[in-house]
Amino acid sequence: MKYRSLYENAPVGIFHSTLDGKYIDVNPELAKLLGYDSPEDLVSTANKASIADIIYVNKDLRPGFLKSALKDNAWFKTENLYRRKDGKIIIGDLSFRDFGKDENGNPTLEGFMTDITKRKKAEEKLKETISELERSNKELESFAYITSHDLQEPLRTIASYAQLIERRYKGKLDSNADEFIEFMVDGSRRMKQMIQGLLDYSRVGTRGHEFTEFESEDALNYALSNLGSAVSEVDAEITNDELPVIFADKGQIVRVFQNLIGNALKFRNERVQLKIYISTHKEENEYVFSVSDNGIGLEEQYSDQIFEVFKRLHAIGEYQGTGIGLAIVKRIIDRHGGRVWVDSEPGEGSTFYFTIPLEKN
Repeated sequence: MKYRSLYENAPVGIFHSTLDGKYIDVNPELAKLLGYDSPEDLVSTANKASIADIIYVNKDLRPGFLKSALKDNAWFKTENLYRRKDGKIIIGDLSFRDFGKDENGNPTLEGFMTDITKRKKAEEKLKETISELERSNKELESFAYITSHDLQEPLRTIASYAQLIERRYKGKLDSNADEFIEFMVDGSRRMKQMIQGLLDYSRVGTRGHEFTEFESEDALNYALSNLGSAVSEVDAEITNDELPVIFADKGQIVRVFQNLIGNALKFRNERVQLKIYISTHKEENEYVFSVSDNGIGLEEQYSDQIFEVFKRLHAIGEYQGTGIGLAIVKRIIDRHGGRVWVDSEPGEGSTFYFTIPLEKN
């Protein structure tokens, strides 16, 4: 009796049928799912012809389904189109299997069905959205690259003539003219740096290399080699723990270390020796890397803004750079399926974190 109650009140449609497509029994949920007033209404309507004729949108599929289910002697599962009583088409998740023979020795089937129409439509909408986002991102990357590349030539012309004017006329005109020339030369120089930064940013997704396994400490050492003169110039002390083997784009991980350490070199506290410490630990499904320093730090309210393109927290000229280095770090880590964030306090230094997934996706 209790199993009959479970059958009658199950939240999925359940049926018992013959091989030739006649319902023996169905529960109320299957009748409701297919738009019938009662189980008896569904059984009598379907059995006037066959399940395939009444329920299936493409009745030619049923013989193949039966063959597969009986051959493997296991649950056969399919997602297919089915017709309700009111003519509406739904997408059903159907599973059935051989249920043995009835009292007359005829083979029977048991199965269940759920309506997944909303879920499938949502999945399709999500696929369309993802596809549209991918297309938009590619267009934006292409736009950023082409625009940046095409801006280089006229900028070179402006910069060349600005430098020529500076060489020929600096000191020969009044002090205001010298100042204006200096502004023009400095502006063209900064614009060149910004365009190059935008090119670098756009290339993260288009110029990346295949992921491989490598020692992440090798990537750190490459970055330190590239920063050698800058590190020596400020007498920075850089130490690190043993770092793991990871699966990533090695060139881009070098860039991540280089940008984060370069950031620490730039925003150091002039009153103390700069100390930078690189470490990592393993969590459930990722490695968490950290790059800590004892620099000037920053307020918590800016901890997200600093990863935006061309975002600067200081006046132009106070610190070198265009404000794109951390944006490139975030873009690289996004490409790797990781996360990046910072913990910092003004005057206490900063710790930048980034993650690299363990799985080789």
